[in-house]
Amino acid sequence: MYREWEAFRGDGHNHNGGELLFTAKKSTIVQVRTQMDIFLASNRAQEVCDFRIKCSSFYEGSADIYLGNSNTVIAQVKGKSVY
Repeated sequence: MYREWEAFRGDGHNHNGGELLFTAKKSTIVQVRTQMDIFLASNRAQEVCDFRIKCSSFYEGSADIYLGNSNTVIAQVKGKSVY
């Protein structure tokens, strides 16, 4: 069983009847590094993800965002330490 989240437009207090934006699923059950598959609401079949997020370093808070199942990085998230 995979962990799954749904994201709805709005304040998040009431998703009943709200507009679904995307669904996020863990890519595999056992993970060394967090990896999530993102399916836009229009992708009802969810056979191929629209985006994939791979966290490269939990402690640094960085991640790469890929286009679908490809190796094409379309964005990067970099953590910032605040002391």
